[in-house]
Amino acid sequence: MRQRLETLHRVGKLVHSETDLDRLIDLAIDAVLEVTGAERGFLVLVENDRLVTKAVRNIQTEARGGEDTALSQTVVQSVVDGRAPLLIRDAAEDERFRKIGSVIDLRLRSVLCVPLLLDDEVTGAIYIDNRTAGGIFSADDLDLMKRFAEFIAIAIRNASMVQGLERSQEALLRELRATHRFEDVIGTSRGIIEVLDLVSKVADSDVSILLLGESGTGKELIARAVHANSGRSSLPFVCINCAAIPEHLLEAELFGHERGAFTGAVRSRRGKFETADRGTIFLDEIADMSPSLQAKLLRVLQDGRFEPLGSNEVREVDVRVIAATNRDLERLVAEGTFREDLYYRLNVVEVRLPPLRERKEDVPLLVDHLLHQLRAKTGKSIESVDDAALRALVAYDYPGNVRELENIVKRAAVLAKGPTIIVADLPEKMRSSAGAGPGAPPANRSELRRAREEARKVAVAEVERSFAMEAMRRNKGNVARAAAAVGMDRRQFYRLLNKHGISKSMFGEG
Repeated sequence: MRQRLETLHRVGKLVHSETDLDRLIDLAIDAVLEVTGAERGFLVLVENDRLVTKAVRNIQTEARGGEDTALSQTVVQSVVDGRAPLLIRDAAEDERFRKIGSVIDLRLRSVLCVPLLLDDEVTGAIYIDNRTAGGIFSADDLDLMKRFAEFIAIAIRNASMVQGLERSQEALLRELRATHRFEDVIGTSRGIIEVLDLVSKVADSDVSILLLGESGTGKELIARAVHANSGRSSLPFVCINCAAIPEHLLEAELFGHERGAFTGAVRSRRGKFETADRGTIFLDEIADMSPSLQAKLLRVLQDGRFEPLGSNEVREVDVRVIAATNRDLERLVAEGTFREDLYYRLNVVEVRLPPLRERKEDVPLLVDHLLHQLRAKTGKSIESVDDAALRALVAYDYPGNVRELENIVKRAAVLAKGPTIIVADLPEKMRSSAGAGPGAPPANRSELRRAREEARKVAVAEVERSFAMEAMRRNKGNVARAAAAVGMDRRQFYRLLNKHGISKSMFGEG
């Protein structure tokens, strides 16, 4: 008995880490047959008040059809309705069942069926039988199955919830890409979906946006996506890197200058703000702007007015401002090097871009996209990346983010001797990532998929919490309405809130 309990415990841990519902069910029913010695096993779920068989196993082979895939609906229905397990030592001799059609037709002898119970609700059943002899299953088998059914029910609920959340994310991404111009933003990770969702909500307004993220995360790309999806999309998009221009020239670059305003100013020139009039201006590395320029920028944000360098004439513009930085502006405000009033003017909507190391599931997509671009630009026929090289690309942490990945792929494409990039084409710092061993990255695309699934599991709790928080926020803290909105039972939704420490008081309700 102890050995069988240990087997189910081991399988149970595997089951609880599995978020693919079909694979979870297969694992569960295989384990049941292994520890009970049953001839056949079935896992049945209650869906829309109907019993639906989700998995069928025969001890000799996976069941294909005919009698091998038929079970006694009477027995299962009895267990579901009675909410209690049922052990039939010999159905052929049992007065309760020996005259039932399914028992006779299937020649059933030993039968054991336990309900899947979750918070007093029957969600399904596990059914096993043996048609060769009576007395195959004992009270120990019954106790074992009851214990196993308890955590199988929880695991199925969790996997169903994860799949529901993933379907919601996939549907949201499809909707975002169908209704907005996001074709240049590559990725399907949760972090990217959240960025695109926020951008889709604010793009068509005129509010200022502050993009935060490490260098190379694609801040300009997102700024362009905001502009492309706004009412200003047919008008100018002007980009300027505040850190790339000396301070004494940046003012003239932004606001223009009159002839003779400074040495070398041989003619008057419009600045970036006038060039961007009625369109969008993207101010990258805004944290590098001097205090005096910060004051002038604040005035433009407040009333759209400024004076070119060397002129007293006030110019007026209508420009949407998007700013970006890889520095901690709140800390700079606290230190007094960045104006607090300007910070709040810029930070009407804050968009945080995730670093590439936090969305490694997007690396293969980005690599394919970059190779496609290279083929179009250079004509060199680099068709693919071999498994070991892809493993190294996914394993690397990219301190330079997407920009670094782009440079690595370009380098590898130049060095590649054939149509496939191999490990030898990658920088030395990445080649060790291709080796096997504990903690090594996936060795092939199949393992890569499993690694991506594992990364997804790690993020499940965060996804669940975000899902629950959003439902509560939209329904102003009303649990009943939030549960109904997401299609969950109120008790299940309460459990989700408790699991993640979410209370009604966080939304203004007691």
